[in-house]
Amino acid sequence: MNNKSKIITKEEFIAKMNHLVEEKILETGKSRLEIFREMEYHLEQKEKRESLTNFEKGMLRTLRKVEGKCFSPEKLARDFKKMQQSFRIKLLTDFMIDFCKCWNNLDTSFIEPYLHENVQYKSKWADSAISSKSEYLDYLNDKFQTLRRTLDSNLKADAGYIKGDGKYEIGTPCVVLTQKLHERTNNVVLLFTGTKNKITRIEMNEAPEERLVDYGIYYS
Repeated sequence: MNNKSKIITKEEFIAKMNHLVEEKILETGKSRLEIFREMEYHLEQKEKRESLTNFEKGMLRTLRKVEGKCFSPEKLARDFKKMQQSFRIKLLTDFMIDFCKCWNNLDTSFIEPYLHENVQYKSKWADSAISSKSEYLDYLNDKFQTLRRTLDSNLKADAGYIKGDGKYEIGTPCVVLTQKLHERTNNVVLLFTGTKNKITRIEMNEAPEERLVDYGIYYS
């Protein structure tokens, strides 16, 4: 029986194909996906010139399925979205830490590099919004100057997240500002929106205790 008509089991096929792939990886140092794409290309070229063996036909079918799963427009779109999310998560994580330091030290230099030139700031307790980096930094510096004069302000900033209450997604990251005044504790949350490298929007909202979980991480 020649190679073109030889029948092998599924287990034998998988073992043989994996062996070939591992050999190529060791020879070239390339990734598994790179090897898959190269093998698919070479088999397609060979198929144009001559008939493939049953094993080669099976390999080509398998490799095309891998190609469809790993490089389809839908998969690439999902991967790109994940990449955008990872950039966003890193930006928000870094910014939240420095935003806490900004409030805990009353020093805007911690957050200045993160802010977009047209950053928007909106507070639930203000009628008008701030719409530029310089305006927001001026606003914070004025507020910090007032806080420095108030020695018993008892204000601190921690990283936290929203449990989810219909308005926010579960796990929405935020900074929790806590201020103790006359035996009463007030909490507010600041929420952030950003591109891959700049913060474009900051919102201040009230934070009912039952809707908030504080990480309890204090960044000094």
